[in-house]
Amino acid sequence: MAMSDYHAAFGRYICDDRGRLFVQTFEKSAAGNYIYDVFDAGGRYITRIPLKGTPLVSKNEKLYCREEDKSRFELMVRYHLVWNIK
Repeated sequence: MAMSDYHAAFGRYICDDRGRLFVQTFEKSAAGNYIYDVFDAGGRYITRIPLKGTPLVSKNEKLYCREEDKSRFELMVRYHLVWNIK
């Protein structure tokens, strides 16, 4: 299969109800999870977080991701987000 020399700088992204943007990079953590760069509503970089699964929705400081367990059974996992932005 031929691969293009050019591709998007990110894999996917979602926006939460506060205007924050979660952007999947092509980098992976030591555990093999994709790393997401997070930006505030004004486009300023906040942080980066590794996520085991695919983020689907972020609302009311909760992030919902589709993940697989060891037997490849799909789960919906909810994370509580705590922002320490000064």
